[in-house]
Amino acid sequence: MGGSFEYSQPTTNNRDDFADTCCCCWDHSFFYVLFHALPILFRELTSPLRHMRGPKNPSLVFGNFQKMMEDPNLTDKWRNEFGATFLFKGVFGISELHTSDIKTINHIFSKSAVYQRAPFARANSSQLTGNGILSVGLDDHKHFQTPAFNVAQMRVTTEVFIEKAIQMCANCIFTRHFEVLSWLRLMTLEIIGKAGFDYDFEALVPDKKPNELNEVLMQLFHSPLSNRYATFRLAWSLVPILGLVPLPGKSLFLAAQTKMFTIGHQILARSKAAIKATDGEKDLGSKRDLLSVLLKANLSTDVPANQRLSDEELVSQIPTFFVAGHETTSTAASWALHVLLMNTAAQMKLREELLTVSTDNPTMDELNSLTYLESVIRETMRICAPVTFRHRMATQEDVLPLSKPYVDQYGRSNDSLV
Repeated sequence: MGGSFEYSQPTTNNRDDFADTCCCCWDHSFFYVLFHALPILFRELTSPLRHMRGPKNPSLVFGNFQKMMEDPNLTDKWRNEFGATFLFKGVFGISELHTSDIKTINHIFSKSAVYQRAPFARANSSQLTGNGILSVGLDDHKHFQTPAFNVAQMRVTTEVFIEKAIQMCANCIFTRHFEVLSWLRLMTLEIIGKAGFDYDFEALVPDKKPNELNEVLMQLFHSPLSNRYATFRLAWSLVPILGLVPLPGKSLFLAAQTKMFTIGHQILARSKAAIKATDGEKDLGSKRDLLSVLLKANLSTDVPANQRLSDEELVSQIPTFFVAGHETTSTAASWALHVLLMNTAAQMKLREELLTVSTDNPTMDELNSLTYLESVIRETMRICAPVTFRHRMATQEDVLPLSKPYVDQYGRSNDSLV
């Protein structure tokens, strides 16, 4: 029939068959919902944390999560009311423990084998970045321990950071007023492209049309509806069948995903061809970007086949760096400039130290020798961290120590969480 098809109104018997089919679909949907809902309900009813205090649950679907996304100061208000450790409701009313107790946090991060990223959190990362380092479990992290991720490699790429910073300043120097975060986002995009993949996005070129990738990422993470989109993506991670539903922001999310992976495949193909042309087994030549180092490690005969990264894993590192490095770095730099603007004395002291450097292209060692710059960066990261929380799930029974006891719903004081 050459692509054509026929459609006829159902007869009486067909209507019965159609009704049976609909009932069957509803039955499958009902059991699918039960499959996800019953384990959640069981965990809620038997959780050792069920007697902890915390804010009321405003929504059976979104819990406290949506309000937390809308109000960045909300957790501060809850800490003042309930203390450093309390319970809140996540998406679908799932209980989540929030703690800012330093003793508890140190315990969690010292036992990385016990406290790992939850499966839904890894799924949330993999939706956008694929099978990258952000979406794998603890055991698989060893697979990504390559020469590309070490201090020596960072020293090589320092000059790229300096070059792009100078280029950004040259664009802004004659502008009396400019929105610094937008420029920093373009600069970090350029740095990731060049240092990570030897790829030039031309985002800082004057009079250049807006960068497509930067625009789609900005809509995804910085639009007025970005928090709402993030909530629905989290729900999708918890209940995978929601991927079949046209959730708000899904088309934008898929556009960002498609754009990043399209660029990723182009970069990988070009890098592989360039390394093979320069006898990559023996010499990397002048190409010292992260992807080239990863590819050279893959080409080495000293690396067992089961330790090499597949093309899919290599491509996934590209959107991983976009997401993990682009937003966090530009945000951190913006906050650093903001706090310096609010503290003139610190600004002047830092400027005096920077003027002791005799070159516009300092090495990493020269930058590391600037002690006050180091203090400014550390203090900025302490009070204005670009990543304000980390999510971990206990994979086995454990006791969480507390530096300060918490009081449960019945007025009982507890020195630890069991």
